[in-house]
Amino acid sequence: MSRRRSPRNIFVGTSEAGGFVASLAEGFRALGHPTTTGLCYGLTHYDHEYDIPLGSVVDAVDWRAIERRMLSPDPRAPAEVTDDSSPTDVVLWILNTHDVFVFLYTSLWHDTPSDDDPFAMGIGREFRLLKKLGKKVVVIATGYDMRHGPAFDQQRARLGHRGPPVSRAGTAVATDPLARPLRNLRRAERWADLIVSQPNMAALAVRPYMHFFAPVDVRGAEWRVPGRDVPVVVHAPTHFSSKGSDHLLGALGALRSRGAPFTLKLFQGLPHRELMR
Repeated sequence: MSRRRSPRNIFVGTSEAGGFVASLAEGFRALGHPTTTGLCYGLTHYDHEYDIPLGSVVDAVDWRAIERRMLSPDPRAPAEVTDDSSPTDVVLWILNTHDVFVFLYTSLWHDTPSDDDPFAMGIGREFRLLKKLGKKVVVIATGYDMRHGPAFDQQRARLGHRGPPVSRAGTAVATDPLARPLRNLRRAERWADLIVSQPNMAALAVRPYMHFFAPVDVRGAEWRVPGRDVPVVVHAPTHFSSKGSDHLLGALGALRSRGAPFTLKLFQGLPHRELMR
């Protein structure tokens, strides 16, 4: 007979992707785990509520001082945080209060993007500290945090997979320096207790990972089959080029030329809640 584990305090952040941060947090809470969400980078088409805005907070602290204080015999971390708490107290509270840290795309202490390198957001500069504090670290790869387009294209070619190269998604993908995703991946492989990923983000990986099944909260979806003679096809990409929309639309065009009738509705920039309706 398995023994029920006591609840863990879980932190989930710090970049939203596909609503995953919010969905994971709701799942952990449903399982009885107190969960805090914190975001450095959000998505404008989602209107989920998150617990702590972290973008300016994590940039305002002295992380070396944070590390020294947390590893001292008396870290003096606050018991709670309020809107008036200092950035240092917010970070100390997060580190001291939570047992498990689940990171997507960025972490608390991360490299930041620049105009010259839009993919440069990094992850894991604080992983060594978290492990010294006895915390569990989960890294969920969600895209170009771990993906290197040219490396994945080489892998697919060696395996004989057909299809257009990922590097065709744009100049930034084709010229992405190897060191950027490799730095993020090796930090995760060195310190994380669990890595959750997919093959398209693991071309550079040397450590096994658990397959990432995207969490979807279906409570807001009302299922209805209208039974139309002419079906309605909806496509709502966040980024037209990187989501393969040209291939999808090409396939739909081929179907239409063969006499398959349908009505296409193409949306971009639509808020998620409105799209669901």
